[in-house]
Amino acid sequence: MGHGQVSDELFREVDEDVRRDRAHQLWNTYGLYVIALVAFVVIATAAIVFWRDYQQGRHEANSQRLDAALQLASGGRQDAAIDALEALASDAGGGIAVLARFREAALAAELGETARAVAIYDAVVADKGVDALYRDLARLFAVLHGLDDEPPASLEARLAPLLDTENPWHYSASELAALVALKAGETERARGLLEDLTEDLEAPQGVRARAAELLAALAVS
Repeated sequence: MGHGQVSDELFREVDEDVRRDRAHQLWNTYGLYVIALVAFVVIATAAIVFWRDYQQGRHEANSQRLDAALQLASGGRQDAAIDALEALASDAGGGIAVLARFREAALAAELGETARAVAIYDAVVADKGVDALYRDLARLFAVLHGLDDEPPASLEARLAPLLDTENPWHYSASELAALVALKAGETERARGLLEDLTEDLEAPQGVRARAAELLAALAVS
């Protein structure tokens, strides 16, 4: 290999290192902001879906237990609420049990117990008795709460089934996939995912706006 080739290779390596550093900086600057927005969209959608099923198949005794657990949480007694929700998830069936597990995981995450939250979501994913829509939503939340702790390869494997365009969560999954790529220093891959979102006219307006914002941040970094 000649000196010119060696120099070119070194410059490429340095350029890649610089781009990875910039990607990590962007992750640190914008990651939590974008995650919060993604979480809001997902939670809002999930609330609508769950409320529909909850209304259709509610049982009075279990609904009262759910209300009591949520009141404990709103009163600042998260640990007691988690215990109540865990018991309800074990005893109840149908949509209320699934909702209890999601709320239990959300409260665990609020307390900083992200590993516990991810474990709860993983249990939902593994439960063949739960509707595929909810299992996929649990998979999405597991990625969301595992972003800081899990390696990118693990997160990508979790997201892979959700990226199919036929999956109802694929837009949120694509947003998270871009963040995972950014966290891994794969700036160009993140850019490609974000560009696809901005150009998809069927994507929700909020998704396209966030993707465009992050693309703009990448362009000036």
